[in-house]
Amino acid sequence: MGTRFAAQLELQGIADASLEKATWGGRRAGAGRPAKKNPGYVRHHRRARHAKSRPVHITMRALRGLPSFREQLILQMMMKILRNQTELGKVKRKYTDVFRVLHFSIQDNHVHVMVEADDSRALRSGVSGLVIAFARQLAKLFGRKKLKVWAERFHSREVGSPQDVVNTLNYIFQNYKKHGAVTFGHGIVDRFSSAKQFDGWEAKSKVDGALYGVPLDWTFYLHGPEPWAPASPTTWLVSTGWKKYHPPLDTRAKPASH
Repeated sequence: MGTRFAAQLELQGIADASLEKATWGGRRAGAGRPAKKNPGYVRHHRRARHAKSRPVHITMRALRGLPSFREQLILQMMMKILRNQTELGKVKRKYTDVFRVLHFSIQDNHVHVMVEADDSRALRSGVSGLVIAFARQLAKLFGRKKLKVWAERFHSREVGSPQDVVNTLNYIFQNYKKHGAVTFGHGIVDRFSSAKQFDGWEAKSKVDGALYGVPLDWTFYLHGPEPWAPASPTTWLVSTGWKKYHPPLDTRAKPASH
């Protein structure tokens, strides 16, 4: 692995670092990326210490100009990456036992993930592993040795209450509706997400026999991705808390605002 590429991977949570070798001559006035030229950039503030009792909502945003992520091949790629983050993968990662992916959704130019981690280090390592693996696998899919994928550091938000869990799950599963999808009736879920594997839908939604919130593609069912089983939640908020104070989710709901 070359020095320049290794430096790219060392940045926390970013797979698209500059490939130019940096030089350091001390802090200089006006140095760094001008915020006005990239208003969506997430400034590199020190992250707060992660609480083991709280799940985390992660958002990863892509650079402009890349093809839509809502393609079957990328869904298959995502499933493979998630399987490889667990003991089912060929290589057991150091964070396998302390970092868990609960749910995800893939949008045109960003990815939402709900995770749990035992501490700040496990959270940073686990999410960085996902970010880097996604960029590497996408480069392979495009037949490239390396590819800049992410526009910014991943954004993380700790989920702190049962209502917050409900809002976050709705935001992840129903996010595709924010981007123009129109659905009618019960049981329609986004196939570019783990919504179909979520067991908290109301009974009348009949998600097991659902169509999907995108045009049907029968090749998906014939040659779909190998199954990925979401990790069982260990935090009280996700495993028990939200169910204690809130009814099951409705597939017709609109995504909660964040």
